[in-house]
Amino acid sequence: MKPRKLGKSTKKHIYGFNSIKSGKHFRVESGNEFGACYHLEYLSSVAAFEAQPLGYQYQEYRRKGKYTPDFKLTDQHNKDSYLEVKPADRASTYKFQDTFECKQKAAEAMGVPLTLLKDSDIKREPLLRNLRLCTNTELTLN
Repeated sequence: MKPRKLGKSTKKHIYGFNSIKSGKHFRVESGNEFGACYHLEYLSSVAAFEAQPLGYQYQEYRRKGKYTPDFKLTDQHNKDSYLEVKPADRASTYKFQDTFECKQKAAEAMGVPLTLLKDSDIKREPLLRNLRLCTNTELTLN
């Protein structure tokens, strides 16, 4: 599968994030993903991360689907994992949980675990506000 390229959209807000850790500029589709970028930038167990990485196929019942995770993380031991960011109310629905489990099984078969990060974990204050301040300060100092 080809990597997803996010461009201008009339339906979604596209956010840009400059990662010092990864040395790249990322485009993400939601405010939750944008907030997650700040957490990933300062999480010591994450050596690098990438938004909208190369996707994969999964099987849900008799139907095949294509899936692109929100982030691909690389830890300090050079092991990869995928991360999906969702609002807590949407993540708690039966339909989402059922589909997400199929996506997790396909990722595990490739040897790359897929985990879920809810918006309630991302938007913890004052942590998120402090992470944003640190990032803005660092960017202006360079």
